Amino acid sequence: MFCQPGDIEGEWYKNDNARGEGVPFPSLPFNKAMDMAYCMLQLYEITGEKVYREKAEKVFNRVKAGMNPFQGGYTWNYWEPVSPHDVNIHSTRNERILSHWVGTHPYRDYQAGEMEKIVYAYHMGVTFTDADIRRFIHTNLKFMWNGDRQKPEWANSNSKLPGYKQASPSDAYPTWAGIHWGALAPFDTTILYLTSKNRRTPGNDIRTTGFVRKYAPKAVVKEPVWMKGIAESAGQMEAIVIPSVVPAGENTVILSKADGEMLPVEILVRKLKGKKAVPITVQQMGNGIQLFHVWDGKIDGKRTPGEYVVIWKYRGGERAYPVTLK
Repeated sequence: MFCQPGDIEGEWYKNDNARGEGVPFPSLPFNKAMDMAYCMLQLYEITGEKVYREKAEKVFNRVKAGMNPFQGGYTWNYWEPVSPHDVNIHSTRNERILSHWVGTHPYRDYQAGEMEKIVYAYHMGVTFTDADIRRFIHTNLKFMWNGDRQKPEWANSNSKLPGYKQASPSDAYPTWAGIHWGALAPFDTTILYLTSKNRRTPGNDIRTTGFVRKYAPKAVVKEPVWMKGIAESAGQMEAIVIPSVVPAGENTVILSKADGEMLPVEILVRKLKGKKAVPITVQQMGNGIQLFHVWDGKIDGKRTPGEYVVIWKYRGGERAYPVTLK
């Protein structure tokens, strides 16, 4: 929905073709979504009204669900589809497309700002665990930093994934997205040092405080049940089910995307509390190709309402995403 600048009380209108070529305007990228979630948590802190916290938690849960865990770290995409309207049929090519490109941003250092929101959510006792914070630290120091304290240089968070290619600087974008994540300085002395040296955040303004949650010290945050038992990824960058809550009698789209050489991906489904995972398709993926598998919710010809987990097996690793069949 849109309004005229300066006239939020006037008539709002809907634009279903904001980007041309039959591609509707996409849902917000994660950096903007987390800005809104950050605002919601501040409203909760001020008012005590749980509705604000619940809204923020949904955003951060969605962000974490899209994170790619590998080699002890994390990377994530600048944008991923959030609702079914982000998966469209192209008006002229008659094929499924997304309303925005998917990938870790090659130029803008959005993830540094996103980390500030993630750390605030951690301190508020929302979504993120101690293990998540350690993964972020590992990513920033082991995947991104060159290890030189005097002349630190940085790569992007996805630099260790198969198929990664560092973008070439240009006049418009003279650098790439890699940078120290200063929001993690209170958790790690090395990042604190690098933050001070970078002077983006004066070192005497912060200190290491460990993993105590500043605003919710007694909060206990656990991994979602659907994440338990899932092996680390070995390269896959996108694994989503849209919609993840599927009305009775309707289909959903299982979306996959990976970079690198063409390799098979096996997609399985198991009940949330079950042990047996049932294969539903095997497809070739890689080289940035996006695969859209329409699933009717049936396993062995039968559809049973309940909580499930979709599992992707690729390059010897796994990704997962929850789905509810109504």
